Amino acid sequence: MHILTKDGVFRFISTPINCNDYITPLITDSHMHLLSFGKKLMTPSLENLTLAQIKELIVEKLQEGRSPIFLRGWDESSAQVTRGFIDEITVDTPVILIRRCGHKAVVNKPVIDTVDFSTESSYVDPASGTVTENAIKVLYSAIKENFDIKKAFEHAVGYLTSKGYGFVHSDDLHGITPEELPFENSKLKIFEKVAVNSCDELFSFSEQGYFEYFRSVKIYVDGSFGARTALLSQKYNDIESLGQKVWNKDQIAQALNFCEEKNLHLAMHAIGDGAIDEILGAMEKVNPHKLHRIIHASLVRDDQLERIASHPVVLDVQPAFIESDKALVPLCLGERSVFCYRFKDFFSHSIPVTFSSDAPVETPDWVRDLSILSENGVSLRQSIVSMTYGASSIDGFERDPLTTGRYLVFKCDPFEKISIPQILG
Repeated sequence: MHILTKDGVFRFISTPINCNDYITPLITDSHMHLLSFGKKLMTPSLENLTLAQIKELIVEKLQEGRSPIFLRGWDESSAQVTRGFIDEITVDTPVILIRRCGHKAVVNKPVIDTVDFSTESSYVDPASGTVTENAIKVLYSAIKENFDIKKAFEHAVGYLTSKGYGFVHSDDLHGITPEELPFENSKLKIFEKVAVNSCDELFSFSEQGYFEYFRSVKIYVDGSFGARTALLSQKYNDIESLGQKVWNKDQIAQALNFCEEKNLHLAMHAIGDGAIDEILGAMEKVNPHKLHRIIHASLVRDDQLERIASHPVVLDVQPAFIESDKALVPLCLGERSVFCYRFKDFFSHSIPVTFSSDAPVETPDWVRDLSILSENGVSLRQSIVSMTYGASSIDGFERDPLTTGRYLVFKCDPFEKISIPQILG
């Protein structure tokens, strides 16, 4: 049989049956929100629903006596959600409608009236009921979402393991305490990131002992294209805005210095090229020696590629965004769309890359992602090595199939042809 090694080659091992199978480690999804994905599998989604259909769903939840009501998945292509729309349905029950990207929500009167957004007021428009970025975390902390965390976890694990995933980097601590995470004795190996809104919160979590167990910090430097909160270096094509700068380069540098000192991994959400500029400015100031990560890196200019390559940083990217953002990106960026999702260029500049779904934004499907990547100039070898071994440089988990006893078995060379493997172990 042929065993995929960490250096990206299949090594032939003679066995008694001497089969011609190709063995790889299980797949890693290097960025998702595991519990939110499980919740998506359990509850109705607003994806592709019209306003009339969303109203029907809210009314159904009200009749069931649900309070508060959290629903996720809408976007502007099918429904223009406003506070007025929700208030016409109810001004008694808190309703939170989260955009597909997770970076924008629209809420009704009870939420605006009861939640104290004063610390993050720049991210809230009470008139429209719009809540974005750091205020989203305030919202989750103030209004507890009623869902079965353990059941959501079981649904997510069941789906992922059935598809050949064995490792996940997750971001779940939004309105959930570390003690509530049901990760013990899981079939999945989970590397949890601790999201923080500020350096003060980072230092507070450290004092509370978070990093005695968790080894990764997550910051959101900007937002998303869909919410028009991704930070750009030039204004959006369709609105007079650069997006939102949630962390500036000095704040990022402070977080980097902390992570360097504490031997922690810093994962930085950055979709727009303006956010990339802030990160690069911080890295050039700190000159980090440990490996850190930029999650998304959706819009990257030519002049930024060499600068990224000069630092110890991994780019954690989402192939499915190429398809789901196909109509959105030209609206946001116009001619700058050519600088989006440059996965082939990342490899040609020898920048380490890992692949992920950002679930529940996208449904994890690495076979689909292989096809998308292949169509966009990334070889099957590059994709599979990154999907299997790539994230080990971050999390340090053992992935060698002969050591773990858990692996994928392909009947033909996966570097030559996409096929569905058998999952063993």
